[in-house]
Amino acid sequence: MRPSFNVLNDPWIPVVAQDGERSLLGIRETLRRASELKEISVVSPLEEFSVYRFLSVFLMDALRPEDRDNIEELLDEGNFDMEQIEAYISLCQEEGVSFDLFDEQRPFMQSAYVKEWDKEPKPISAIDCFLPSGNNHLHFEHGQVQTRTVNVSKAVRLLLTIQQFCTAGAQGYPSGVNASPPYFGVVKGQNLFETLVCSLLPLQMIEISFDEPPVIWRSASAVLPKETVSQTSWLRGMLFPARRVCLIPPNEKGEITEVYLSQGENFVNKETWTDPYVTYRMLDTGRVPLRPKGEKPVWRSMYEITGHNGRSQLLQQYLDLSDQPYAHITLYGVETNQASYLNIMRHDIRFRREITEQEELVNLLKKVVTASERLARKLRHCLRDENTVPEAVANDAVTSFYGKCETKFWELCENCAGTSTIQEQYRDWCQSIGQLAQDAFMKALQNVNLRGKDLGRAAE
Repeated sequence: MRPSFNVLNDPWIPVVAQDGERSLLGIRETLRRASELKEISVVSPLEEFSVYRFLSVFLMDALRPEDRDNIEELLDEGNFDMEQIEAYISLCQEEGVSFDLFDEQRPFMQSAYVKEWDKEPKPISAIDCFLPSGNNHLHFEHGQVQTRTVNVSKAVRLLLTIQQFCTAGAQGYPSGVNASPPYFGVVKGQNLFETLVCSLLPLQMIEISFDEPPVIWRSASAVLPKETVSQTSWLRGMLFPARRVCLIPPNEKGEITEVYLSQGENFVNKETWTDPYVTYRMLDTGRVPLRPKGEKPVWRSMYEITGHNGRSQLLQQYLDLSDQPYAHITLYGVETNQASYLNIMRHDIRFRREITEQEELVNLLKKVVTASERLARKLRHCLRDENTVPEAVANDAVTSFYGKCETKFWELCENCAGTSTIQEQYRDWCQSIGQLAQDAFMKALQNVNLRGKDLGRAAE
């Protein structure tokens, strides 16, 4: 008997209740209980975001809010209309959609097996960005990749994750609609219901076709390997099939060990795609998504995250609809280098809304970050001048300096809307970090043995 797993009812979405209790739910139960639940929570930040994104796309296709008034009405209702959700599910099923993960003709969120395209199966680790595979050496993990297994609920999440966080690789593997993965920011509400509603975008704000071609599970067309796509719809772009993926059914223990994985569609007009979850940096050459960099902690990008020109569509909408004094965003990202995954990141950020409302406060954040970076470069230069101290010691000094700056930065974010003027706050900041840099410099010199001549030159 062929295995079956219905994503509507079978448990695969990890949720946390308001009292902290954890459980796995299907789509129906998650949406029905959304106001009782606190959040989605997965060990892998990439899986966590991918589930949020999937649910928001599912709701966008089902509810289709026309304008922000519809979003506001949803928030006022406090729960999803399950009759409307069920009507959408019925419509999908009438069209031939299968919500079964192992359906032979239309396996959910997958490409049905085609002999000509799907050659040798690959280990399941090939679609898990959290595990080392091939060029991906994110973690030190021992054992043979061929022996790794996942349960079916995790496999569903991996199907979503590989499309969101795939990179351009060898043998013609394309990247997703955002090119290399950017930071994705989920605006958090008081409960899962509010968070999901805050992830919906009014149709009137979408400047491209909304549903032609349709969302991936309502499309009867096959994903063609390496097919060049110059235009896409909003729904399809949000879950763009940059990979052909087909899970091989689980063994008698319910474990999945292999998957068919190959090149998917190649979206070539990435500069035209606007992702509602993404902050954009405005450069002289144009706008680019804010991407994770291991050497640049997220606080040094706060002026871009909160600034009017680059802030994400979802953050802007939240600020327009909510009168809450604080905004809460969780950023998800992975630093990549070509086909390799370097660092996976998850940042919870909570900041006063006054920062987003006053351009002078955003400019203050930019100025203090710029001053910190300038001083960090000077600190490194002075320590490394003529090889005064080893590079590792200089790196540690700069890291320590930045760490202390970050603590002060979040204090500034909390207090910058106070009574002090912008000039006073900037002057105080510069004086404070000047002392921090001096302390880091002297501590670095104490960690090495310098000759008198070198010590004098370093001090100078």
